Amino acid sequence: MLEACPHCRTPAPTIQRGLETRCAACKGLRIPFAAPAVNLAGQPSTVGGAVARVMGWVILGVGWLIALGLGAFAQALFPASVLGWIVGASIGLVASLLGIGLILGGRHLGRSGEARARQVRVSALLALAARSPVRGLTSVEAARAIGTTPDEADALLTSLAKAGEARLEVDDEGRLLYFLDAAAAVRIEAPSARIRVESTDESVETDAEPEALRTRRR
Repeated sequence: MLEACPHCRTPAPTIQRGLETRCAACKGLRIPFAAPAVNLAGQPSTVGGAVARVMGWVILGVGWLIALGLGAFAQALFPASVLGWIVGASIGLVASLLGIGLILGGRHLGRSGEARARQVRVSALLALAARSPVRGLTSVEAARAIGTTPDEADALLTSLAKAGEARLEVDDEGRLLYFLDAAAAVRIEAPSARIRVESTDESVETDAEPEALRTRRR
């Protein structure tokens, strides 16, 4: 669970700008690492996944080149045997296992990083929307909160709207406004009808009173 911001009292991620750590919802100063930063969340996994994929392809390419070279050399030394095929296939198999393992693992790591980044960004949008639930969010406001471009913020908001997690409306000025479910569901409770009754012991009667008592009072 996210730690609440001491300024706006909203459980919101932070946004890291240089050495400053600010609340993604109200832009107030926060303690570094008090909450995930929207512009840093998922980056280690994403970068690690990209590096793993590159290493996997390098191992595949270089491994198979070595396998072909050594296999051809061994086959040239022993043309009457299948030693060259065995050597080449063995090296190629090892290179394939290592390379494909790194590629698949890097792909999974990258997807987990993207999912983490999206989760933190959505949390920031929910925190921002909670501060103005009736007005809605524009893509520009969302971009400032999550530290991205308006186009990227609009793409994220559109995906939330398609998933049924946000509601899209157009205001009188033609701007697109996004209402996130966690903030748009505003409870408007009708005031309950309260009747003030001032009574005394002699004037208050209930249905549970005996008939004889009511007769005596008359």
